[in-house]
Amino acid sequence: MEYYIGVDGGASKTHFALCDESGRVAAEHFSSGTSYIELGVSPVLEKLKEGIDALCAGIDRERVAGVCFGMPCYGEQPARDAEAAGEILSAFAPLPVCFKNDVALACAGALALESGIAILAGTGSMAWGRDRYGADKRCGGWPEFFSDEGSGYWLGRRTLEMFSKQSDGRLPRGKLYEIVRERFGLKNDFGIIDKLDEMGYTRKNIAALQPLLMEAALAGDECALRLYDEAAHELALLAKGLRENIELEPYSPLSYSGGLWGAGELLLGPFREAVSGLDMTFMKPALPPVLGAVLLAAEHFDPDALPDIKKGLL
Repeated sequence: MEYYIGVDGGASKTHFALCDESGRVAAEHFSSGTSYIELGVSPVLEKLKEGIDALCAGIDRERVAGVCFGMPCYGEQPARDAEAAGEILSAFAPLPVCFKNDVALACAGALALESGIAILAGTGSMAWGRDRYGADKRCGGWPEFFSDEGSGYWLGRRTLEMFSKQSDGRLPRGKLYEIVRERFGLKNDFGIIDKLDEMGYTRKNIAALQPLLMEAALAGDECALRLYDEAAHELALLAKGLRENIELEPYSPLSYSGGLWGAGELLLGPFREAVSGLDMTFMKPALPPVLGAVLLAAEHFDPDALPDIKKGLL
C-alpha cells in the first residue's frame, strides 16, 4: 500500500492529510501557520516534522510515495522560494516532496484537478485556474497595501472604515457601530485606536474583524450588506480577469475556496449574480485544499495512481 501526503500551509494554520492509494484518508493533523516568509525556515521545518511524524506514526515512511506542500506565496519570490525549498528537501530526504502555491491546492481541491477556475477568499484573495492543457494561471494576489480586494483583510479594514464613518455621522449609525463598540468595550469611540495598537495591525488580526461585519449584515445593517456586495464584485472581477487570459472549454467549472465564503449567501448570492454572464458552470467545491494537495502529490510523483485516488476521495 502506497501513501500520499498533502500539506495545506497557511499564514495562520496548516492542515496535513495522509491518503492511501485507494483514496482513503488514513490520518489528519493540524498545526499553526507555516509561512517561511513570516516565520523563517527553521520554525516551518519543525512544524512540518511534527505534522508528518504524526501522520506516519502507524506506517512505514518508505511507503510514502509523495508529499505536496502548499507554501503561502510560493512562486512570488523565486530565489527565496528555491532556498527555502532546498532546506526542506534536505531535511526530509529521501522523502519525495514537491511544492506548490497554497492557492493551487485550493483550486485543485475545489475542481478535483479538472480544468477551470477557483476563487480563493480567505485572509487574502486570488483567482487560480488550470487551463485545458493542465497549466496553472492566476489573477490577483497582489500585496494588501494596494490590492487584495474582496479578501477577509480587505473587509476587516473596510469594517473599521465604516465604523469611523458611522461614529462621525458621515454615514447613518447602524448595527455595525453598536457591534464594534461592544466588541472592543469602547466608552469613547477613539479608544479603538489604542485597542488596535494593542491587538496589532497584522493581516490575520484585521481579517478576524470580518465576523463583526457579518453579524451586522445579518442584522440588516445597510453599510455591512453593501460591503459584501462590493467584495463579491471584486471577487467576480478576479474570475472575469482570469477567464480572459486562460484557455478553457466553454462552461468549464467555476468554484471557490477559503474561509470568507463562510459568510454564505451574503457573499455567494451577489457573487453568483456578478459571474452569471461568464461562459462557466458555477459549482460547490469538490474537495478541501488539503486533499487537493494529495491529488497534486499523486499527479507529480505517481500519475498512474491518480485515477483511483481521485475516485476514492470523491
